[in-house]
Amino acid sequence: MPSWFKIHRRPKHIITGKGEVHPAGTTTLASAALVSKERVRSVMGQRSDWQADAWELYDSVSELRFGVSWIANACSRARLYVGRIDPDGSSEPVPLDADFEGEDFEDQGLTVEQVTTLLAPLEELGGGQLGQSEMLRRLSIHLNIPGESYLIGFDDPETNERTWVIASSDEVSSSGAGIKLQLPDMANHQIDIDPDRSTILRIWRPHPRLAYQADSPLVALRQPLRELIDISAHITATAESRLAGGGGAVLPPGGSNPR
Repeated sequence: MPSWFKIHRRPKHIITGKGEVHPAGTTTLASAALVSKERVRSVMGQRSDWQADAWELYDSVSELRFGVSWIANACSRARLYVGRIDPDGSSEPVPLDADFEGEDFEDQGLTVEQVTTLLAPLEELGGGQLGQSEMLRRLSIHLNIPGESYLIGFDDPETNERTWVIASSDEVSSSGAGIKLQLPDMANHQIDIDPDRSTILRIWRPHPRLAYQADSPLVALRQPLRELIDISAHITATAESRLAGGGGAVLPPGGSNPR
């Protein structure tokens, strides 16, 4: 298994702000991993042939595009938040809200300064709720079509502000020890990303057989979708042929209709 593929586990015990120790459940997350500078070349640009087919089918089959877009639009309505995990994992995380009073933070074993620090990355991600919705929409499409995506955070060379983007595997490529990122605002607008000064996170749907490989429903749906395209083309050709002839036939002089 490549060293860039990391298994992240929750700790066996959680220590609260009040010094209490609670057992925690073990959760394995094998669908996201940071891409280090040493592994840029081995990770970036490793595309499978079926992924190009999947994008072509997405552009060609209206039924597929509608279904994937419906799921993506639903995902875009999700709201991200920073939450405090229940020690026993029996309930949903409790959201941290900057509008809480100081005593509310103290009840959770946190100070106002700690909460502000925890909320800062979320406020930076995507430039706020609107940008996060678009990021979730694109991420959903990527996971359902090519099966993988990249979350990249870098310092914008023009504004020097931290910028986060969701990029497909076709929008990133290795360049020496770094990567080139295709920005979404215009064609052929690429910038160089230094992994030492950026955050590069590969997010993918792991294949059941080889978990480091991307998987997608399109792997098994390609042949049925091609058949759908062929059937649609046959129906269209038949309809156009009948319309062009108007349902009539030209007979030579003295000929008769065999019917």
